[in-house]
Amino acid sequence: MGGPGLGLLDLYWLVAPDLTGHGHETAGLGLAVHWLDVAAPLGLGGIWLFFFAQALRDRPLLPVGEPEIRALLEAPAGGRSR
Repeated sequence: MGGPGLGLLDLYWLVAPDLTGHGHETAGLGLAVHWLDVAAPLGLGGIWLFFFAQALRDRPLLPVGEPEIRALLEAPAGGRSR
């Protein structure tokens, strides 16, 4: 769980205590988790991923017209050629 996951956790940590009593009942656990707390970020992430994949389909992953592309692809993983 990195970057966006920690940001969502931080946002939830700041906002969730204020929602207690407004449809987010704690049931004695002290932490209220509503099904939309999980579904909304997953849904928005899925929509973003769909549009990102659509945009990626229209663009090449490698530079078009690069004269040294073969040498770059055949170079060792460290990037240094001997």
